[in-house]
Amino acid sequence: MTSDLSWNWLLPGELAIGSHPMTAADWGLLRQAGINAVFNCCFPDEDRHLPQVPAAWGWRSLRRPLPDHRAQVPLQEDTLKQTLEALCDLYADSDCLYVHCWAGQERSVLMGIGLLALQQRLTIFEALDHTKRQHPPARPLFGQLALLEQVLNAPYAREETG
Repeated sequence: MTSDLSWNWLLPGELAIGSHPMTAADWGLLRQAGINAVFNCCFPDEDRHLPQVPAAWGWRSLRRPLPDHRAQVPLQEDTLKQTLEALCDLYADSDCLYVHCWAGQERSVLMGIGLLALQQRLTIFEALDHTKRQHPPARPLFGQLALLEQVLNAPYAREETG
């Protein structure tokens, strides 16, 4: 099965990040890899013409749109915190999670870094380094990384997920 899907494991067999699956074959590739849950960071208008997770597979799927470099509005702290909490909940309830955005370079990477930092008790820099080594296309936005660091360093962040 050939595919142009750009994805990599952050935690082998548990957590992967990447681009939006463009074809049914892309979804099939993820299924073969053991993925059974999806966290989508795209806005509905970005992927309305693309195939979504086949309902018959019974995968858990959650969409939490986040702005990327094209956004006219910056990411807000409350939005980031709520999105990270939703991601942590889905991760905890899933065997193998795929986090994606359109290109697999900014939003999914940001969420992967946040989840790694919380679940693996890493600093944001350690999580960023790990993510960039595992997923070379990673290009998180500096302002969003700074906001993520602020959210992760807030007293409630580690207490609620620990």
